[in-house]
Amino acid sequence: MILVASIFLAVFILTSCSNSNKSSSTTNTSNPQTTTSQKSNTTNTQQPTTPPTTSNNTPTQPAQQPKEPQQQVNPGTPETTTPSPTDQPGSANPGTATQAGKEQEKKYTPTVGSYAPPFTTFTLDNKQISLDQFKGKTVILKFWASWCAKCQATAPELNKFYADHPNDVAIIAINLNQADTFDGINQYIQRYKITYPVAVDITGDISTLYRVSQTSTYFIIDPQGVIRQIFTYQTLKAKDFETAYQKAQQPAP
Repeated sequence: MILVASIFLAVFILTSCSNSNKSSSTTNTSNPQTTTSQKSNTTNTQQPTTPPTTSNNTPTQPAQQPKEPQQQVNPGTPETTTPSPTDQPGSANPGTATQAGKEQEKKYTPTVGSYAPPFTTFTLDNKQISLDQFKGKTVILKFWASWCAKCQATAPELNKFYADHPNDVAIIAINLNQADTFDGINQYIQRYKITYPVAVDITGDISTLYRVSQTSTYFIIDPQGVIRQIFTYQTLKAKDFETAYQKAQQPAP
């Protein structure tokens, strides 16, 4: 009896141990499944990233590059050549015709009854003058050279006439410098006591503008800027200038 009871107790203990191991195995196997399920659920619950929006829920736009301001073209003014002043006293600056005068030159040759082409130049004392500034006066435009005998003979006569009309007549003396010298010009001015403006046409622009090829040439221009008389290579007296002046005071035909 004792032997049977011992065998039965051993079998019971072995059976209990076997059931305990199976239960432990079942519990360990269940845990990995639960972990995997939790990981799967975590992955499935993540939301996709959305593009940024502005406060009014409209998509953001890329910053627009500012446009470069358009460069304004300066219309500019007609060109004139401005000679640089000279350092030596008694020397002259070249006279130059304005661009407007050069354009007029291409259109017509100045004749009696036509408008005198405008120009701008510099005098011997470095002052800028233009034909337009003498509008309202009768203008005598004189083309000359110091060595010209007719110019020398006419100079005292022109002085006499100018003395009688100091306020209503303007004289502009344009020296044809192509065959003259500054020494000769200064000696001429001193000898004949020239008081009206004297300019030196070094570039030849003004003589070309007026189609002048001879010394001792005079244009009589009325107060409206119309050429009323032309004297070409002549020796003139004071009375000749007076007659031309009186004619320029009358309305143009």
